[in-house]
Amino acid sequence: MLQTNKFLLLAAVCTLTFVACDDDDDQDIRTLTFEDAEGQSYWADLIDSPEYGGAKLYGEYDQATNMYSGPEKDYVWADENTLLKNNGIVEAWGSKVFWNGGMAVSNYTHAADGASYANQLSTLSGGHNGSKNFCVSFGSGEASDNLPAIYFSDSVARVINKMYVANTSYVINSMTNGDDYGTPKATETDFFKVLAYGFDAAGKQTATAEIYLTQNGEISTEWQEWNLAGLGAVVSVKFSVEQSQKNDYGNVWPNYFAFDDVEVVF
Repeated sequence: MLQTNKFLLLAAVCTLTFVACDDDDDQDIRTLTFEDAEGQSYWADLIDSPEYGGAKLYGEYDQATNMYSGPEKDYVWADENTLLKNNGIVEAWGSKVFWNGGMAVSNYTHAADGASYANQLSTLSGGHNGSKNFCVSFGSGEASDNLPAIYFSDSVARVINKMYVANTSYVINSMTNGDDYGTPKATETDFFKVLAYGFDAAGKQTATAEIYLTQNGEISTEWQEWNLAGLGAVVSVKFSVEQSQKNDYGNVWPNYFAFDDVEVVF
């Protein structure tokens, strides 16, 4: 009798396993890649030039006030495949300029050595898995703050399985070498991590996910897979950077990270 029960239990487990596998196979997985199809230039046209101070992210520069006007239209992108959009440039102090925060499509590369704010949209070697384009997020704050975010344009909650993230060239150089403005080098106790805050259709926070791009002073120079399934079904996700060292103005190192290949379950 005991042997029979063991057999039935094993059969049930196997049946459940096969059903789960079948369900996974039936899932419609779509990925935001930031890459253009052949003959198209939607994503390429979103790349600003120069990286810092370009018209798409900053608008016109006024030498008299040493300020930027803000772009003529908000910097918004939308992906038809995943239905993901960004929330534009963060508005602060009455202006919408990228230094307030936002998400910018890029294909820029630069070595870490010598990288500065002028290379704010650069990674070491382009996008994830050898791709050309990617996106750079800039911003830091609490979940309730106005932060860089992505959301589903049809307001339907879905699970975002994962995305790939990387340090930017500017961040790597800043943490490795510091700078002449008092930014320190990272020590063996320092960290730099990215936070994701998920929100449902009612605007209620679902969960928080995090990933370290620097931990115990070890600065990542590779793309890393970030599992976001734990956020649950979300309509929007806000992103922020948290660091171990701060001053009176907030984090001491630049609040940038790059992301690519956002995988969504439909």
